[in-house]
Amino acid sequence: MKITELLTEDQETVELMRLKQQAAKLRNASFEEKLSAVKTNPALIGVLRDPDDSLKLAVMKQNPFAIYNIGNPSEAVQLAAVQKNGDAIQYIGNPSEAVQLAAVRQSGGAIYHIIEKGVTPSEAVQLAAVREYGAGINWIKDPSEAVQLAAVKKDGSAINWIKDPSEAVQLAAVKKDGSAIKYIPNPTSQVVAAAKSQGYNRKGRLLPKGKQP
Repeated sequence: MKITELLTEDQETVELMRLKQQAAKLRNASFEEKLSAVKTNPALIGVLRDPDDSLKLAVMKQNPFAIYNIGNPSEAVQLAAVQKNGDAIQYIGNPSEAVQLAAVRQSGGAIYHIIEKGVTPSEAVQLAAVREYGAGINWIKDPSEAVQLAAVKKDGSAINWIKDPSEAVQLAAVKKDGSAIKYIPNPTSQVVAAAKSQGYNRKGRLLPKGKQP
């Protein structure tokens, strides 16, 4: 997050001037000195004169959200940021599929930020996301059955976010978590039997000890 965020206009002007003065002092500094300064104040990366990617990459490994302060970061810098923390993708304007994949593999919930940008993630990105965070299917519009299956295999209760799941999806959900049957309005007898085999009744409650499989 920019250090100037939430400051008044006058405060932001003063802070920007201070940053530029600090950046000017670092003009002839060594790589290590610049890196140390940016670690202390990530906003500096946005005002340093022509910082090279090696400095940006080093900063991303320490503070991936500092990408917010970098104009037009290269894909390598973007990847370094989201591989450290997938949620850093919220500060990347138009992430490529490679960056999206890296983000959701690190944090499945990062798909929320991708969709919030108005981007429709590919099925590959959707699958990677729900395999890491099943409930992330909640943010995916019209997920394919393959995505639905991946989500409930990760988290049976993710079926709560799926409209009209097929029997195959229902079965996968209750096999993962028998209590997930409580999210299924009209389970088939086969689904009910699958839940029972996991020790749960139709309402998703544990069966009495004497009736458990």
